[in-house]
Amino acid sequence: MKNNILIFFFSFVFTLPRFALEESASCLSCHINPTGGAMRNDYGSNVYTLDELTIRKWIPKSDEDWDGYITDNVQIGGEFRIQSYKSESGSATFPMQAELYANIDINKDVNIYFELPMGQNGLADNYDIFLLFNELPSNMWLKIGKTSPNYGLMIDDHTSFIKSGNGSKLNLIDDNVYFDSGLRDLFNPLNSKPILIETGFSFGKGLYLTLDVSQNLMGNYKDKFVNVVSTFTYMKDFKNWSLMLGSSLMKEKEMNLMGIFGGVSISKLTMTFELDRAYDLFDLDNYESSLAAYTQIVYKPIQGFHLVAKYDFFDYNESIQNGAINRYSYGFEFFPLNMLEIKFQIRDYNTNYLVNNVKFDYSQEYLLQLHAWF
Repeated sequence: MKNNILIFFFSFVFTLPRFALEESASCLSCHINPTGGAMRNDYGSNVYTLDELTIRKWIPKSDEDWDGYITDNVQIGGEFRIQSYKSESGSATFPMQAELYANIDINKDVNIYFELPMGQNGLADNYDIFLLFNELPSNMWLKIGKTSPNYGLMIDDHTSFIKSGNGSKLNLIDDNVYFDSGLRDLFNPLNSKPILIETGFSFGKGLYLTLDVSQNLMGNYKDKFVNVVSTFTYMKDFKNWSLMLGSSLMKEKEMNLMGIFGGVSISKLTMTFELDRAYDLFDLDNYESSLAAYTQIVYKPIQGFHLVAKYDFFDYNESIQNGAINRYSYGFEFFPLNMLEIKFQIRDYNTNYLVNNVKFDYSQEYLLQLHAWF
């Protein structure tokens, strides 16, 4: 039994929390969105990218001049990814992301922010648009519009099991059972974004809190404001190393999701992790809870080249022994030029899915991705 390839356009709203951990800084240091992801500010596009990511000896001087502003108060950006995939089930090369960003400064404290993913028929349904109120009393911010709530690590790999998983339901044909290999019902990148109100607090000394109230994430329709999320994050720089710890809680009607996340960065080595348990996520017989886990270790032998190892785990129903999936990924990230990344990854799977006492398993996967932004 072999898995199928699913090809689509979608929106990445994620960032890389390990970058914030390495710098012991908040997402707002590099991104317009205070919870991170997508459009970068001048510091993220130029200073951080040039000083920390790219191989410096290859950087053209002209790259340092771009800040995205086309007028005094309008800033634009974009992001593009092309992916090649190969496994025993086949191979494909396809455009994975084509997205435009815009940020309009109404005044020094209020912005209108857009993320516009482009699909095969024009603008995709999963766009973001929100008002962002900065510099509120007590270092608060307020976000109102269509966007995703802030939960856990905002990683850029939507196929991790703490996000939407492999992008399709696993089909055990003989038992006529379908279930997701990840928290897809909550973090499906293809879904339209809910209307949301988010308040963020920066308490100083590395303490951050966000509170989100939004329409439902589960189901194909948008209900009233029934989804509530809170995320607490602590970041601390200890001179020779840095620490991040956090927790998130989500409730939507009967469904409850709770998780812890964090990481440590020491010199050229950075580790991040997340562990989530969901209750009443799936409508299954004898179902109690689901468990998802993620761990990534990155080693940077030289600036611009990162060795990456990652472990993903998902147990869709903890009340039964059959059903857990383990995935081991290893590869590299290469930043040869400013605003350009080449990523290679090999994935191996180990599962205990049983169909008529025969073990079901995925084949080994090879992924090559070209990522550019401006």
